[in-house]
Amino acid sequence: MSPLLLWLAALLGASGVIAGAIESHVFESGSSAMEIGVRYQLIHAVAIFIVALVPERVNRWSGYIFSIGILLFSGSLYGIAWGGPVWLGPLTPLGGVLLVAGWLLLPWKQEN
Repeated sequence: MSPLLLWLAALLGASGVIAGAIESHVFESGSSAMEIGVRYQLIHAVAIFIVALVPERVNRWSGYIFSIGILLFSGSLYGIAWGGPVWLGPLTPLGGVLLVAGWLLLPWKQEN
């Protein structure tokens, strides 16, 4: 088991729930950027949790790449939803590329 990835999964899962609550209660009409960010964050927090539980069966680096991807993808969407600076826009696709890379790296187990 990977304790660091387990903590990352827990923190990203908890903050995803908090972001979902903010999206639901603060944005009365709903924000599609927030909604998409929350969805992707929670899905990938679960993926990180699974990687943390079975690092001997998958490439654990995918969990770290998922984490960075969440920060860039979901984080930039949260910033956009809150009216953040325009430079956040290009971070969204970069985070998406990292999320895809994490999935593609997942089955390539490194040898010990």
